[in-house]
Amino acid sequence: MPKALPLLLMVIAFAVSSAWEVAAWGPRGDAMFFEVTDSPSQRLDRAVRWCMADPQLALPPADCTGRAPRMGSLNAGYSKLALWVAVDLERARSVPGALLLDIDYPSLDRVEVFDPARPGTVLAVLGDTLPFAAKTLSSRSLTVPIDIPEGRSTLWLRVESRASLTVPLALWRPSDFAVHERSGVALYAAYYGLVVGLALFYLLLAVGVRDLTFGFYSAYALALGLGLAARNGMGAQYLWPHAPALSQHSMWFGVVATIVLGSVVVIRFLNLRERGGWTLWGINVLVACSVLVALPGIFIQAEWAWPLLSVCMLGLCVTAVVASVSAVRRRVPAARPFLIAWAFLSVGVVGLALRNLGVLPTNFWTNSAIELGSSAELLMLALALAARFALLRDANQHAQSALLLMQRRALAASALAEQRLEQRVFERTGELEAANRSLRDSEARLRDMTARDGLTGLSNRAGLRTGLEAAITRWRLGGRPPAVLLLDLDGFKPVNDRHGHAVGDLVLVEIARRLQRAVNDGDEVARHGGDEFVVLMHDAGDAAGLEARVARVADALAEPITLEEFQGIVGASIGVAEVASAVESSESLLRRADMAMYQAKASGSGRWAYAPRLPG
Repeated sequence: MPKALPLLLMVIAFAVSSAWEVAAWGPRGDAMFFEVTDSPSQRLDRAVRWCMADPQLALPPADCTGRAPRMGSLNAGYSKLALWVAVDLERARSVPGALLLDIDYPSLDRVEVFDPARPGTVLAVLGDTLPFAAKTLSSRSLTVPIDIPEGRSTLWLRVESRASLTVPLALWRPSDFAVHERSGVALYAAYYGLVVGLALFYLLLAVGVRDLTFGFYSAYALALGLGLAARNGMGAQYLWPHAPALSQHSMWFGVVATIVLGSVVVIRFLNLRERGGWTLWGINVLVACSVLVALPGIFIQAEWAWPLLSVCMLGLCVTAVVASVSAVRRRVPAARPFLIAWAFLSVGVVGLALRNLGVLPTNFWTNSAIELGSSAELLMLALALAARFALLRDANQHAQSALLLMQRRALAASALAEQRLEQRVFERTGELEAANRSLRDSEARLRDMTARDGLTGLSNRAGLRTGLEAAITRWRLGGRPPAVLLLDLDGFKPVNDRHGHAVGDLVLVEIARRLQRAVNDGDEVARHGGDEFVVLMHDAGDAAGLEARVARVADALAEPITLEEFQGIVGASIGVAEVASAVESSESLLRRADMAMYQAKASGSGRWAYAPRLPG
């Protein structure tokens, strides 16, 4: 229960804020004028009347009697028509006339504000289709100074937008609005600092532990931040002030990328591909629907695209929560904080989607629901990923402990064998020569075992190091310069995931066999660990010859593998490094080859790249 308390508080906040607005506003008559006072801020939502009209209409319509909902700010949904908004105002002589009109919904495409003192005259044009420099005031929201005449007057606005036609209106004293604006920017700065900080941290962690789940989470956080920056005006103010078209494109791209990357995080974290079931099928269908819905919204400005995308987001959050509950029941590691994280995000998405669809009122809680929910979700998801990292670390420590135990047992067995051998020598001096010969043979086999990979029969890390240091030493004494090829299999992990480790071992054996056939006589092939192999060429030769030999290795691995249990292509990314420095060591040579391999992998599967030559 304590873990669910913040989530419960968010739900209660939505309900209480909506109920408060119903009680606070109450009914009003058509003849009511909004009394302008000298308050720091005044919300105009309850005084709004509105109507929809043809986009060709440039002047306020004669008949516009529709009223805003009794709860929240005006939300006219999605439409290609123009929204006309009127507010009947009444200002006493003692109230200053110079105020700021604030429309705190920066994603509106175009807003024309008419001068209440001069009916029919456009006072200002605002919207995210204009450069930020075109704004009357340097503000995240749509803000314009307005001089309200004494007595009664009518403030008209004409609004067009592909996004939700939400028009929250408020009058501010300039000094109080400046304080309000600074506070809002500070809150958004804290939010985006959290997003960028977590994204960078888990990107570095993904590189360090080589777990793509952390990398997908990093990209997911950045996509979420990009979409929200386009929605709340921070992107137009700080990221693309001179490219207003990016506001709309970034919002679409950010939302769709968040859906796709968030789905990948859910699938990988909860191991849904291994389990399958309707949740995996549902997530894939919702992701495909989101992408298909976004295309007409981007290219033909379909007004139905955003509502459908909101429905897809709702369905995806519900499916992710159900999958997380199932993972908790299956005792999937770190599934509980993952469930809490997605529950927070789901509350935020539900609040925003229902607000966009007109089910919930537009107020601070529903308009900021996605920021509040995603903040809590990112923090909880970070805890879940931290738990995943701890599991990876514990598994690595367990493997190291097991290896150390095996080494100790081997040493103990060797010591016992030596004791027995000495006893036999002491008791049977006549068998001394035979016993010594047997001991030498045993030591040779032990050295060979410690330098060989048990699965493929190739040299292991220790054997590779010995051969590489010997080759470098010969080169220093005037021999031919060696080169190494470090290969990382591109499609091996799915083989293990889908067919099991037994089939994966057969594939590794086949890869080793192909490498031994593809290299020249005298070259050594070693298994560097996992799905990495190293080819040691004792004579690198000229550039053209080396290129041909690398290509022969790559072609050998690109051929389809046909086994009883598996058929497919694995392929490899190859990094090539040549000895070129008097201070070159085996570690630095392998490190440069590893860097070149990652450069090749970034270019696509089956590629190779050369490490830069060091000065001699």
